[in-house]
Amino acid sequence: MHNNEDNINNELNNPEEIERQIKLYRKMLINNNLNFDVIPDPDRIDFIIDYCIEQARFRDALDLCYFWTLLDPVSYEVWKKRAIIYAASGNFSRALKSIDKAMQINNDDIELYIQKALNYSHLGYKSKALKFINDAIDINPSNLEALYQKGMILQAMGKFKLAVHIFKKLLSSDEYKKDSLQEIAFCFHYAFKYEYAIKYYELAIDEDPFDYYLWYNQSLVHNEMEQYYKALDCLEMALAIKGDFFLGWHNKGIIMAQIGKLNESVESFKEALKCEPNDIDTLYNLASVFGDSGAYTEAIESFSRAIKINPRHYLSYFGRGSCYDSLEQYDKALVDYDSAIRINQEYPEIWYAKGDLLYNANKPNEALKCYKRVLELEPTNIDCLFDYGSTLFETNNLTDAHLAFEKLVELAPGWSEGYYSLAKIYAKLNQIEESALYLRSAFNLDPAKKKDFYSEFPKILTSRDFNDFMSIVEN
Repeated sequence: MHNNEDNINNELNNPEEIERQIKLYRKMLINNNLNFDVIPDPDRIDFIIDYCIEQARFRDALDLCYFWTLLDPVSYEVWKKRAIIYAASGNFSRALKSIDKAMQINNDDIELYIQKALNYSHLGYKSKALKFINDAIDINPSNLEALYQKGMILQAMGKFKLAVHIFKKLLSSDEYKKDSLQEIAFCFHYAFKYEYAIKYYELAIDEDPFDYYLWYNQSLVHNEMEQYYKALDCLEMALAIKGDFFLGWHNKGIIMAQIGKLNESVESFKEALKCEPNDIDTLYNLASVFGDSGAYTEAIESFSRAIKINPRHYLSYFGRGSCYDSLEQYDKALVDYDSAIRINQEYPEIWYAKGDLLYNANKPNEALKCYKRVLELEPTNIDCLFDYGSTLFETNNLTDAHLAFEKLVELAPGWSEGYYSLAKIYAKLNQIEESALYLRSAFNLDPAKKKDFYSEFPKILTSRDFNDFMSIVEN
């Protein structure tokens, strides 16, 4: 009944034959009619299971493990294979239970320790993962896979120096050299040692110039270093290797927008959408670039597409609302702002935009509620604090306006607006000397405020008071 591996590979080289056998075994299970004459041997089952895993048909793979158990009830290999299936399907807890079963039968298989470490790592238990990978290395200190995975676990723990030390041990291995160079580059990238990251990406690229992901990852480092044109050069290389590389086009669109090339940004995002037509982030970024370039109709269309795909994408409601706001379609803008807020009440920019819309619609009291919410979420937002204080001043709530502008002076002592606004409040209260004191500070920080002074203060003071005030300020 047992065939050698070459015969199995030849016999099952045809996917149609594999599917026929899977269908046969599934029928036997459903009917509870096990025919041992047609149950395949373990080698054949192993081959078909791997086929199912590649196809992400994990249920079929597990069913085939059942047949394997019938043939060899004490095989640790079947439990090991179950662990691989569960891990591939994202069920890491079940994978660990299968590994424990396998270890009860055979406690010396280094691959089981490596698998156990990886599953614990996927579950976020990095310390346990490190323990089991060290156990694997204790069994065989020269096992390169165990050393590589130890480096990966240390990297995930943020122990970049130790991870680099491990990966450097693997640079003499042809099998692990390129991957280890890449991981060393990752470590330096995450540790913000960008020059070293670039160096090791270049070494990895020397090993395999056609690995488009290496070019892409190098572009990320250049981008963080604000070397935008070098980042673009790397992306061009990646896209030359793989023209339908979604992340390449997406990030090219982002960088083009960063350097102000909005038309090129739009074209890049459109190429990205050819690869992933329903990617929310790309649609959102494309719409944002349209909005930044004043193409509000196109922006609204892209934001609407994103909302259709994900009705809870609050940023797209916010973006579309901003476009309607710019087009002076205020009712539609308000509807979108409210939709965004219903989804996420913790995003200050939406409240701020809604507050500005309401203020411009001559609804200062409603605007104040929005500004106040912004400041609850972002107490150091000096722009909103200024608008909040100014609106309070306009509604004659001088006490709260005074508190707001005092806070503004505390947060932004080098900005003239806080001092100038306090001067206006004291002038309105006819406390001329206090007003003059703050006004001098405003003029020292920004002499251009004198123009505002001559425009605004005569409206606050009587002509006699203004003349007296001028003599105090000038002294």
